Amino acid sequence: ATLLLSASTGLRAAAKAEDALPITSSSSSSSSTGAGLVPFVNTQQHYKLSIPVGWEKKDKAGADVLFEDPARRSTSVGVTVSPVRIASIEQFGDIATVGQRLLEVEGKKESTLDVQLLSSNSRKGSAGATLYDFEYELNSTRGVKRIYNTVTITGSKLYILNANFKCDKEAGCAAADGTRSVLLDVAASFDAGL
Repeated sequence: ATLLLSASTGLRAAAKAEDALPITSSSSSSSSTGAGLVPFVNTQQHYKLSIPVGWEKKDKAGADVLFEDPARRSTSVGVTVSPVRIASIEQFGDIATVGQRLLEVEGKKESTLDVQLLSSNSRKGSAGATLYDFEYELNSTRGVKRIYNTVTITGSKLYILNANFKCDKEAGCAAADGTRSVLLDVAASFDAGL
């Protein structure tokens, strides 16, 4: 259980604290779908997600893949993949336990002023792995962010999707309802263990 948190540093910055996995060249593909999203499939790491059309792929240490909105660089979607010694997310904890640990780790960061879990959901992926989806708001010394995490463990690998946007100082996160909707669709599209 400790391995999952130390490898993920709050499930959001998985490889950031450990610098776990370098960016690898992988076999991936993308082709257009409807609704302004395009599929991204990493056949080497066995995961897939849909990303907004026109978002740019960036390099980031510790991330398997990272995409940014070119119009708003503080809005991004990334995936980390880290080896673990347990076979499933359920072996680490149920959704409430994992959500609580996520908030505890986020709350301990020096820059964090407040963190609030807004929603959580459990679902099954196409290969049968359980995925936990979390939406939370993080108020830090750098501003307020809305964060969407999807986390699963399958094939002795921890997969974390992190999608986030910075909220407007005056209008708050509600001003970005369109961005919120897109990022929820991206998080819902994530699957691992293909």
